[in-house]
Amino acid sequence: MLNEKLEKKVDFLVNHIHDLIKKFNIWGYRKDADFYFYKLLMSERKQNPIENLLNTEKFESFIGLIYITLISWNMNQRRAIIRPFNEFSSNIQSIKEHIIDLSEFQLTGLSSAHDLKFILDKLKRVYKKLDLMVSTAKLVSNAKALHFLLPDLIIPMDRENTLMYFYNNQNESINKFLQIFKCSYEIVNRIELNKYLDHEWNQTILKIIDNAIIYYIREKFYKEKLLSKYWKFIKIKGITEKLMKHFINKVIKEDQKHFHY
Repeated sequence: MLNEKLEKKVDFLVNHIHDLIKKFNIWGYRKDADFYFYKLLMSERKQNPIENLLNTEKFESFIGLIYITLISWNMNQRRAIIRPFNEFSSNIQSIKEHIIDLSEFQLTGLSSAHDLKFILDKLKRVYKKLDLMVSTAKLVSNAKALHFLLPDLIIPMDRENTLMYFYNNQNESINKFLQIFKCSYEIVNRIELNKYLDHEWNQTILKIIDNAIIYYIREKFYKEKLLSKYWKFIKIKGITEKLMKHFINKVIKEDQKHFHY
């Protein structure tokens, strides 16, 4: 089902997710507008069947909440430009029947090969029909929007964390989207994650996996980012490499204290 490299990525998360989530919670991930919009959105989803949100007068306010949450999750900056709300809303409207069909499934406990094939085929069609951004890039916006619509089925994805973890690059494709979905399926059916659920960032099983990946990437590239960040302050003509590393390590030590690393 998965190639050897992806199997190893799945194995690592299954074996280390307890420590990763523990560190993620201690770290204290950001709690800005993106957090509060997400909490509000997940509360709305848990209290209402998706068909009630997509087929009633609640549609506009619910899609509006998805829209503003995506913006707060950085989907309208730099090269990522979200479509105007009327276009965005119409596009979600065009796939609502697929979303309602998919809402019958949860990734945890899904064991039927027939159901899994049905979901993958449906996701492929939904992915191609979703057109939420002005740019041609799709994977990140599609995965995040689908997570908001189907939080028990789709893991949110991004380039910096998800793609770097599973593929060590930030190039996107529909195949990667589907393969990461398969990875999340393998993880949730190999380890019990309900005990990590809370009312903070760990609102759903799939967000728990996402948070573990976020922390892993932070830990892996933390020193590299700080080296880059602080190099300009100590790039002094004639400084030795040994002394340079000494200064950087002192700065990293202080920075780690500040961020509860």
